[in-house]
Amino acid sequence: MLSNMPNSSSRATTSPAMLELARMLASCDLKVTRPRLAVLKILKNSTTPLSVQELAAALPPLPTINGVTIYRILESFTERGLIRLVNLRHNHLDYELVERHDDHHHIVCTKCGLIEDFYGCGASKLMSAAIKNSRHFATVNEHSVELFGLCKHCVKL
Repeated sequence: MLSNMPNSSSRATTSPAMLELARMLASCDLKVTRPRLAVLKILKNSTTPLSVQELAAALPPLPTINGVTIYRILESFTERGLIRLVNLRHNHLDYELVERHDDHHHIVCTKCGLIEDFYGCGASKLMSAAIKNSRHFATVNEHSVELFGLCKHCVKL
């Protein structure tokens, strides 16, 4: 499975964390490359969704990474369901790793931009009702819920 892992004498490439990332790529039928590993590592370690600019700024300097490469990597990750796009209403899309929690959403402070994850939105009942009442749809494959308001700090200001 890891035969397409880049050759390197570096311990960082063969650390358990990097091997896990390589397995994630291989399980999505993606060739394991240094740029893909670098992007995936940043997304895995991030506690909030990242913009392309934030991701690019966090990448280590690699001769094979440029803006086009980053966009292509993100597109291939999105197509394979490894990451998802998130619209947090700040005039660009953000990206985050899809992990264990299928029902993972965000609460965003509209004043300071604080982002907090929450799980379990109760959308399954809503989706069932929507399909039951729909004239044209048979299934709902996914959903997105982002909540916007004021955090406890900003509400006091």
